[in-house]
Amino acid sequence: GIKVELWRSSSEKVTQRAISEARARRFSVDAVETIGTDLERMTREKIFAEFHSPHLADLIPAAIPRHRAWFPDRLSYLGVAYNTKLVRREDLPGTYEGFLDPKWRGKLGIEASDIAWLAGIVKFWGEDRGMRFFERLAVMKPDVRTGHTLLTQLVAAGEVPVGLTVYSSGVVPHKRTGAPIDWEPIEPVIGQPLGIGLAKNGGAALRRLRPVARRPGALQFARPSARELEGEDRPEQLRLHHDGPRRRAGRKREVGKDLERPVSEQMKVGVRYGPHRS
Repeated sequence: GIKVELWRSSSEKVTQRAISEARARRFSVDAVETIGTDLERMTREKIFAEFHSPHLADLIPAAIPRHRAWFPDRLSYLGVAYNTKLVRREDLPGTYEGFLDPKWRGKLGIEASDIAWLAGIVKFWGEDRGMRFFERLAVMKPDVRTGHTLLTQLVAAGEVPVGLTVYSSGVVPHKRTGAPIDWEPIEPVIGQPLGIGLAKNGGAALRRLRPVARRPGALQFARPSARELEGEDRPEQLRLHHDGPRRRAGRKREVGKDLERPVSEQMKVGVRYGPHRS
């Protein structure tokens, strides 16, 4: 069967590696799975092959980028993480504008690269209200950190009492270990797509994979049939760069366990890129 060589890191490092290797014409990756904004950066570098599948009809049209260089496989939501020893849930405001109260000065943190969060709020509230919010937020002097993982860790440790731009999925592992951290959706909640791009200079393993749907709302990869491989070299390995916690280098898995990810049901029924009401 096809084995996967999986390399995991932060979205920033995944993107940096993919772009650097492509510019050096060192095509060592077959597929990249990370956040949509970084997939767009790689699309501008012409790293990905155009993607087509009849099963993309399972998604709403707004979920499919017009260039079809990558496709979404899940959504992540930005909200507020807070240290439960320092902040009570009932003290959290209902909207982000509530954090402009002077009592929150010196207690807030944001992630440095969250352009989609800024754009989403401005689009949701309108330019005047949105830009006025960020001008007033700057006066609050939030602690600006690079990396959502780092910001989440700082909230759990109590160094930053409240993180304004934290993924809900990043808080769960800390809660499981008993860390004093929780997550709350604050109006407006910004949903960002994550997806998979297939490298146009990928190896034989990638070119022989075909996307299939085995249930409504799910995109999966399947091994090629014996007939499809007849007269051709069988693919040996698929190299995947993935945005997520690092794992042991060189670890290999079956394609079906690492690439078969269900498409978000929210995306299927109508959640679009950017902000939405929770």
